[in-house]
Amino acid sequence: MSKISIVTPSFNQGEFIEETILSVINQGYNNLEYIVIDGGSTDDSVGIIKKYEKHITYWISEKDKGQSHAINKGFQLATGEIVGWLNSDDLLEEGALERIASFFNREPELEVLFGQWQEFDSKGNRPKNFNPLEVSNVKWMYSSLYAQPSTFYRKDIFNKIGYLDESLKFSMDNDLFKRMILFGSKTKRTNEIFSKFRWHDQSKSSTLHEICRQDNKKIFITFLESYNNFSVIDKFIALLHELELYEKPNQKYIINIVFNREEILQMMAHNISFYAGRFYNEGKFEALNKIITFFETESAVLMLREAGLGRILNRVKYLGPSGIRILRKIKQLKA
Repeated sequence: MSKISIVTPSFNQGEFIEETILSVINQGYNNLEYIVIDGGSTDDSVGIIKKYEKHITYWISEKDKGQSHAINKGFQLATGEIVGWLNSDDLLEEGALERIASFFNREPELEVLFGQWQEFDSKGNRPKNFNPLEVSNVKWMYSSLYAQPSTFYRKDIFNKIGYLDESLKFSMDNDLFKRMILFGSKTKRTNEIFSKFRWHDQSKSSTLHEICRQDNKKIFITFLESYNNFSVIDKFIALLHELELYEKPNQKYIINIVFNREEILQMMAHNISFYAGRFYNEGKFEALNKIITFFETESAVLMLREAGLGRILNRVKYLGPSGIRILRKIKQLKA
C-alpha cells in the first residue's frame, strides 16, 4: 500500500488531541507517517503528544504563524505519496486509511479524493448529510462542497499549485481545493465516510464566521483577477471597490478550465448575496440598490431597470431564493 502522511496541527487542544492521535495510530495502517505540529501549547497537549511519541514519526512544539503555517510545515516534512491533514479535535474513521489507499492504488492518475464525514458534538453523532457526488465547476466556485478531514491528495500536487496560503486564517482549505479544481486536477468523490468532524464551543467553525467571510471574499476576488476573461469582471471589481468590499489578492491562480459569462455572473451573485442581505439588514439601501442595478444591467436574462422590479422578480436567475426575497422587500419599500 502507498505511504500516507497525516499532518495534525494543534494549539492548546489538550481536551481533544489524545482522541485525535488514537484515531490515527489505531488505524493499523502499515505504511503510515504521522506528523504533529504543535504551536507551543501551554496546556497539557505536549504531555499527551509525548505519551504517544513512539507512534508519531515526527512532532514539534514551537511558536508558529498560525494554522496554515503549521500545516505547511508538516506537508513540507511529509514523505508519503498521499497526504492529508487532520485537525486536533477531529477523528479518522476506523479503517479509513486502508480504504483511502485503495482508491489511489486503483486509479494511478487520481490526484484528489473527496470523502464524506460524520459530524458530532458532546451529545454524539449528528444526522448524516452527504455532500453530492456530482458538482459542477461553477458551483465549486461559490460553494464549499467538501469535507476537509476526509480529503486526501498526492503530495506532488503541491509542486503544481503551491502550498496553503498562510495569509488565510480560516478558509485555507477552501482556497487549496479551489486551486486544485481550477488547475484541472483529477478528482474523485465518494460516499465513503473517512472522518468525524467535532463541533464544540471553541472550534474555529463555530466562532470565526466573519473571518471566514473575509477569507472567502478574498478567494473569489483572487479567482476573478486571475481569470479576467470578461469586461464584466472589471465592472464587478469596480463595484466591490465602490462598496468597500474589495480585498487585494496576494497570489494568482493557475486556471486551466473555461467558464462563460453567464457562469461568471452566477458566481458573482452567489458571492455577493451575503453582503446584499447585510446591507438590507443595516438599512444601507443605496448600496443594495447598486448591487441590484449591476445585475439588472449586466445580465441579458434579467429585465433592464426600466422594465420595473415586478417583472424582474419573475426573471431572477442568479440570486436564488434569498435574492428573490430581498428584491421583494425592496419593491415594497419603493412602492
